[in-house]
Amino acid sequence: MQAYIDRSNYEDLESVVFEASVHVPTGNQTAGVRLFNATDKHPVWFSEVFLMEGAPLNF
Repeated sequence: MQAYIDRSNYEDLESVVFEASVHVPTGNQTAGVRLFNATDKHPVWFSEVFLMEGAPLNF
């Protein structure tokens, strides 16, 4: 998934919030999520989340 916010369209914009939901179907699988800054071509520091259980996680 990729999202782009053109700040020039929102003059009074102070912040942007990204919300996601991740689900690992079984207890023996893992999933990883990391934000990536496409403008700077670098991962966002401390944005990695790894799941190793069957319960959904919202963040």
